[in-house]
Amino acid sequence: MNSAEVRIMALTSVAHFFTHVFMLIYPTIAVIIAVEWATAESDMLLLATPGFMLYGLVAFPQGLWADRVGGFVPVLVGLIGMGGGSILCGVAKEPWALAAGLGVIGLFASAYHPAGLGLISQGMSRPGWALGINGAIGSAAVAVAPGLAEILSSSVGWRGTFTILGSVAIFVGVVLAFFPVRPEPAVAHHEVSSDEPLFQRSFILLCIVMLFSGLAYRGVNIILPTLFSERIDGVGHGVATSMTYGFAVVMNYFGGRLADRYAAPRLYFVFHAFSFAPLVLTAWLSGPELLTVAAGYAAGAMAAQPVENRYIALLSPASRRSVAYGIKFTITFGVGALAVPAVSAILEHFGTRLVMLVLSAVVGCLVVSAWVLLRHSLRTSNQHCASNNGAKI
Repeated sequence: MNSAEVRIMALTSVAHFFTHVFMLIYPTIAVIIAVEWATAESDMLLLATPGFMLYGLVAFPQGLWADRVGGFVPVLVGLIGMGGGSILCGVAKEPWALAAGLGVIGLFASAYHPAGLGLISQGMSRPGWALGINGAIGSAAVAVAPGLAEILSSSVGWRGTFTILGSVAIFVGVVLAFFPVRPEPAVAHHEVSSDEPLFQRSFILLCIVMLFSGLAYRGVNIILPTLFSERIDGVGHGVATSMTYGFAVVMNYFGGRLADRYAAPRLYFVFHAFSFAPLVLTAWLSGPELLTVAAGYAAGAMAAQPVENRYIALLSPASRRSVAYGIKFTITFGVGALAVPAVSAILEHFGTRLVMLVLSAVVGCLVVSAWVLLRHSLRTSNQHCASNNGAKI
């Protein structure tokens, strides 16, 4: 990597790590606060809805901003803003104040994915590999966040956890401000992308797949700590959640490496199909068996993410790359946030088993839609080959 690529990877890796830590420490902390405030866990989980909604819905305007000014400033502002929102959560004394702090975190966290992935896809000479590394770091954050939240909360309290992590993020953001990132134009030409309009049929079908993916991702993230606190003994619910996502770190990197070598639609379908059966089994299992199948689901879901990001880069013109990622995360995180109140309501009235079965049905729809996308891709590829052969004749 040249110096510009090193800076891109450093900035995006740090920002990606903090983004997922801030967005995923709360489900674990919610279990702790529910006991302290003598409130139902379902009610505490509901407070996360504004933050998760903003996390996704603001991604599209963040993508427009990143395409206009470049990715560096949005990523940096997002990192520092998340730290500020975390500190607000740490001083919250009422549920509405906690929800407001989580909303600030979600608002600023929305900047990372459209801006950061736009930087990587346009500024790296090996974008699939870079997306795999970046995705693995994000998966590491997903794995670390629950355990980190539980361990820190047991030492300094949940308020101290929010305050410490927020202060560290602000400090790191200020340091990174002295190392501006400007992708070298010579690198960007290595990225092969579409010269067609963004909203072609393949991209629209991919958006449908990502809708189901976002609902499943957010639903599973929000319920796992509660599920583990109910069905696993001998290990904390936060640590158990971290163990579940640990293997996914390797699979995320693995998915990124394969994305540079094999067709994205086929890989995308295979990884999502792999995740379906393990998620169904979580409805009935407990103890070590539950941990194992939950890790199997996470492995397939996380391996698909760098493939998905690579696929978006291939389907979008370079000038609209951050907007394309903004659309993705508006769908996956914005619309996907609807899973939070849905999970909360099902949990309150029917329990964790029905929550897992409903989420399994969502993943079933995801697999079917990914199959439709694969068939469309194969058909389009065959038509393109036939057209080229005809032209030669």
